[in-house]
Amino acid sequence: MNINLLLINKSRRYWSFIFMFFCLQTFALDSSQVSISNATGPYFILDSNSPCTSGPTASYIGVKVKNISSRTLKNVKVNMDSIVSSSARVSCLSDSTLSLGNIPTGDSLTAYFYVKYPCNFSIATHLYVNVSNDSAGTISFFTTVTTISAISANAGGKIDYRGVSLSSILGGIITDTIVYEMGNINKINDIVSFSPNGDSLMKPDELVLVGSKIIASDLGSFISVGTKDQLFFILPANNNSFPSAPQVKIVYTYINRSTSFNIPLAPFAYNKSGTQNKYTSNYGDTSSALATQVSIPPATNLQPLSIVRTIRSAVTNSCDTVTYTVNIINSNSERVQFSQLKDSLPAGFSFIGVSTGSDIDTINTSFLPTTGDTGEIYFSGGVYVDSLAPFYSYIVLPNDTLTLVYTVKINCSYSDTSTQISKSTLFIGNYESVSDTAINCVDCSVAPLPVELLTFEARHQGYTNVIQWKTASEINNSHFILSRIMPNGETKFITQLLGNGNSNEVNTYSAEDGISIKDGSYDYFIYKLEQFDFDGNSSVYYTHVDMNKMQHNEIQVYPNPVTSNLNIGPVRKGEEITLILHDVFGRLIFEKTVMAESTQVNIQFSSIKTGLYILTCVKENETSQTFRIKCDSQLGYP
Repeated sequence: MNINLLLINKSRRYWSFIFMFFCLQTFALDSSQVSISNATGPYFILDSNSPCTSGPTASYIGVKVKNISSRTLKNVKVNMDSIVSSSARVSCLSDSTLSLGNIPTGDSLTAYFYVKYPCNFSIATHLYVNVSNDSAGTISFFTTVTTISAISANAGGKIDYRGVSLSSILGGIITDTIVYEMGNINKINDIVSFSPNGDSLMKPDELVLVGSKIIASDLGSFISVGTKDQLFFILPANNNSFPSAPQVKIVYTYINRSTSFNIPLAPFAYNKSGTQNKYTSNYGDTSSALATQVSIPPATNLQPLSIVRTIRSAVTNSCDTVTYTVNIINSNSERVQFSQLKDSLPAGFSFIGVSTGSDIDTINTSFLPTTGDTGEIYFSGGVYVDSLAPFYSYIVLPNDTLTLVYTVKINCSYSDTSTQISKSTLFIGNYESVSDTAINCVDCSVAPLPVELLTFEARHQGYTNVIQWKTASEINNSHFILSRIMPNGETKFITQLLGNGNSNEVNTYSAEDGISIKDGSYDYFIYKLEQFDFDGNSSVYYTHVDMNKMQHNEIQVYPNPVTSNLNIGPVRKGEEITLILHDVFGRLIFEKTVMAESTQVNIQFSSIKTGLYILTCVKENETSQTFRIKCDSQLGYP
């Protein structure tokens, strides 16, 4: 996992952190806030007959960081200070610093370092680690891993099943599901250890391991279902109730950041019962029907996300506060993550803060720009969503849009009246995604545009698309023109609506578009809203809607954002609907099954605090649908 991008403008960011520490923080990171432990075992496994010729040659070292404080820890990083061994072969193939993002109270995340280890038995490798976050101070951690001799045996964790779910999208999710068959586990201090990969050709920065989870187990409470990011286990007491050949099923989750390499994945396990060390008998097998080593191809879709970037007005004045909106659109059927967003502000513009209603906020961000920052500003992700898969970044759900809204200040002494260009760039690992620009000018007109747009969204409802926008205030507002833009650039006029002239109240506008099913080969449309004042000045806004979802039996949810009732439909009267709500940290808020009394059902959000949530709706005998729901009491939705 490469975080070199976070080190740009290191000096400026350093002093920003110092300022934030003295002004906002009254504490330093210490052992009362964080506990650190091993998620992996103290052994590197070597084949007893042909070390580094047969058997594994590399493995992950997992450093688990648990938040034992009363607040979310922001921007947590784990640094491998040094690796000391008597063998020259030992090397850390991962970056020396891995970012875990934000860790909620009571939760834990694991940094996985990939290490190529010595080929000789009984070589001790000492690893020195420190953990830091956005407060002062670091916590040190030390561990030792020793090479041991093991025989290749069925009882050492033979792989009975393997299922790999591939993603061709850069930033997409790859899962590797393994069923291990272990030996006879029944005596105190028997050991079971798992490793997602043992091939030294692995490129851990290209295929990034972000988590593991036990999803089935014959070993009961010893290795229990639901255990995440723990790959080493020691039986605490004799237990004769386990079967003689117990199976454990694990899913490993990776982020695909490879643009040119085939990445080998050769998982294995290690088992010690009595005095015998054993590892997976079919390790690295590529010839049998059950291939235990596979190569993960690089991503072919290197631009999975598109950006539509706008500003509140195209004409501004010195001393103005301007709102920037960055819509990050995922038109794929897969979730896509990106690690960082860089915005390039024009000269003379400075960052103020993230606005209410922005999807990118303090909840899912590990690093935000500081008030007063100029030039290139960075937003670094920090999301962990256990109900979907582990993520330590931003995530854009399928056919959805993640929106950043923030304000900037124009210097009061600004005198350059030429065109100003600002730009957004996304980073998926080391790869820069497509950029988009927004253009405005300063002091080239007597006044800024008069309308403050509060929301602009499109949703599916029944057999049509409903487009709605709200204004917080209007000055000299003449009218709006709504159009639809398809991916081939074709534009279709939809409607023109009169403005409210001058108004200090919230005004709501809506229109319908007659697209109700997928139109030819087009997967999505972008809606363009142009606002005109009586003097002829104009401003442009965009929103996005997916056309793969335009099915009669497709569930829609609205309004979104929501403050009280969330409507879900269309459904059949008398149909059972299961509703599951998680917060962005994967914590279950509620799960309920309701009987539809009409063509829609609704759930109450009035008692749910402001924030982002993941809602899963399951209809009878149908696959589930997932929605990102924003609960926000400040937007004034009915």
